[in-house]
Amino acid sequence: MVTLETSRKTGSILIVAAVPQELQDFRPQRNSKVQCLVTGMGPRAGEVVRRRLAEGDIELVVSTGFAGGVRPGFRVGDLVLASEVIHAPSGLRRRPVSSFFSLSESAFVGPFVTVEKALADPKEKAWAGNRFGAIAVDMESAAVAQAATQAGVAWVAVRAILDPMETPLVIHSRAQALRCLAVPRRWKEFSGFLQMVRTASRSLAGGLNDLIERRKRWI
Repeated sequence: MVTLETSRKTGSILIVAAVPQELQDFRPQRNSKVQCLVTGMGPRAGEVVRRRLAEGDIELVVSTGFAGGVRPGFRVGDLVLASEVIHAPSGLRRRPVSSFFSLSESAFVGPFVTVEKALADPKEKAWAGNRFGAIAVDMESAAVAQAATQAGVAWVAVRAILDPMETPLVIHSRAQALRCLAVPRRWKEFSGFLQMVRTASRSLAGGLNDLIERRKRWI
């Protein structure tokens, strides 16, 4: 198992997100050896990360972005850290670097489950939490973890809750967003979704900065 202690100490951190909005509030410091990579949504993220890692110079991969809550009680913007990542179709589990589990007193640590289609309905999210014993669901972490593991690079997954389990995910694609904008009576719904995105993005930026600071103590 690759650990942060045995991985390369001279490389960069690769921050991996599916869409730019997830990183809109994250501003890495200059000369901090932090790189950001936007992969697109779903399993394709793994191939994008794999190609980047083949170029070398990456010490740590951070799978990040938004997640859905799959157990009760989360709020928009809550930080979650993966103790393991579960690929829902196969049941394969991968464990990340454990050095970051104490990233923040306010971060929740537990399994993430990665699915191939967004879970929008609260009942679907509750089912996934019970089926896999997970705390959060996303669509990329398993693929990113696989790519990093195959490349022999340490990885960790940190995300911010966008839609708590009890909240339906009304917009989970560009097409749905455009449909909302085309219907005036749904503008309020769209505005509320944008506020959720901004809250989650700000929280995630703070969590990523904390992670980077913690990483410095291992060098």
